[in-house]
Amino acid sequence: MSRMKKKLLAVLLLAVMALSVITGCTKKSSGANSLFGVTKEAMKVTKADYSTTVSIDTVGNSLDVSAKFFGTTDGNATSLSVEVKFGAMTYKLNDILVFTKDTLYFNVRNVIDQFSMYLNMMGIDEAALKELGLDSDWVKLEFESTFEKDTSLIEMLCDDLDTAYESLVTNENGVYTLSIDSKEEIENFTDLTRKLIEANSSKWAEAYAGYISKIDLNAMTDSITKDLLKALEEADIGLSAEDIEEKKNELNEHFNVDVDNITKEDIKEALDKMAENIVVDEDMDYDTTLVISGGYAEGSYTTTIITKEDDGSSYTVESKVSPNNKASVTVPDNAKSIKDILVPLLKYVNEKFEGGEDSIIENYPIFE
Repeated sequence: MSRMKKKLLAVLLLAVMALSVITGCTKKSSGANSLFGVTKEAMKVTKADYSTTVSIDTVGNSLDVSAKFFGTTDGNATSLSVEVKFGAMTYKLNDILVFTKDTLYFNVRNVIDQFSMYLNMMGIDEAALKELGLDSDWVKLEFESTFEKDTSLIEMLCDDLDTAYESLVTNENGVYTLSIDSKEEIENFTDLTRKLIEANSSKWAEAYAGYISKIDLNAMTDSITKDLLKALEEADIGLSAEDIEEKKNELNEHFNVDVDNITKEDIKEALDKMAENIVVDEDMDYDTTLVISGGYAEGSYTTTIITKEDDGSSYTVESKVSPNNKASVTVPDNAKSIKDILVPLLKYVNEKFEGGEDSIIENYPIFE
């Protein structure tokens, strides 16, 4: 198995755990008594503080990078903050997003304040922001239950992962660890992973197909499309009713997804192909260590994935969920809609193009 494939396996496992950080409660409960059981138990928590930290530590390079995603969920709404460090530079966006089951709020003011120095250098002051319609603190997108929480698929996968890798996991004082740092261990892990997919591809495909049949994948794009079309009409930039109808058809053609074409047979075929490609490369030098650990300690459910290279470089992801009965998230009540932002933006850009052959109609990227 190539180094890239080996890292891909780690990323796949990581994705399962990281996604669980901001998902909601579930009716199932097996306790944090296994490596992936920690993930399932964390998903049960309705009110919590959470964080996921990604860091890259290199040797002989001062520009190490780390990103932290953190926030709070109170069962009805979830906040998300971001902190990115790149060498000596740090950018922090507190409460950059807040979302409920059907609305996403974006903190425009936070971004403007964080990057005000760069905006001023570009000649964009408060008056210019107002002209562009960016004088609101928040902008919202409404998606109709897009963020409805369903953890059943992740739970099923966690159970299957626990079963598949049980022989590789050690338990020390409630901390479960899967460590791979030799050719023999890599070969064993590879073999178990291939068998895991082969044994469960039919079940996974059926479950996933059933899941996507219950959701409207077009809800998000439909909402954005409607706002965009309303903005085009209100901006009065030279589009006739027929032009707008034509743009509507173009947008629907570009963005709508035919869910009926995603079948369990197609999903199973993709999974089976993935299993076929998970093989050990006999000529490869195995110089990467993979460590996955999870446990409950000091009031938090923590899952960590670390990969270490032979030169000392390391890649670390840590996800933590800390139950907090007092957790509370404030949902913005003064947010503008995307349409309210787009109307002045469309007018501004159209004026810059001065109409004619160089008008926004011909040049705005979404109409290409």
